[in-house]
Amino acid sequence: MPRGNLETIAPRALVLSSVRSSLDSKDFKRALILARKHRIDMNILHDHNPEMFFQNIPEFIQQVVDVDNLNLFLSSLRFQFLKF
Repeated sequence: MPRGNLETIAPRALVLSSVRSSLDSKDFKRALILARKHRIDMNILHDHNPEMFFQNIPEFIQQVVDVDNLNLFLSSLRFQFLKF
């Protein structure tokens, strides 16, 4: 008998590739939704290309309208400082 729902498998390497390609095309909303759905660390949104991310913060906020998603992203940020 059919189970009634579709089960899918999404290997982490393919999901990471999709997140990175979304970030390269500046589709921040899709990248954030993929990271959230597949439990990937949201820090990848910043770490993938920090300069590009900082230049496009207004676009990021316009695309990610949901306040809960913005809060989730901000709470998951981790900054690594250089140690001398």
